[in-house]
Amino acid sequence: ALVRSGRVAARAADEQIIDRGSTVRPATVLDFPDRSGKPLGQLPPNAPLDVYERQRLWLRVKPPVGMTGPAGWIPLTDMRMGFGGAPAVT
Repeated sequence: ALVRSGRVAARAADEQIIDRGSTVRPATVLDFPDRSGKPLGQLPPNAPLDVYERQRLWLRVKPPVGMTGPAGWIPLTDMRMGFGGAPAVT
């Protein structure tokens, strides 16, 4: 079972994009990397996203600068990775 941490949703301004991609289907953005997370919004298919973190099969994403949409966690299976983005961190 996952235990929610007391981390604040706001992130440091210096966080790094680890990859970029787009949604392959309508995707529900959650506040926690688990199906029990609270829904924060919906993304349409082909929505471009910046990826900031990965936990197991979950990605913490935000829309690129200048675009609107919810930021939070989506399943890896809802993303097509790696179009014109930053190289993945190894």
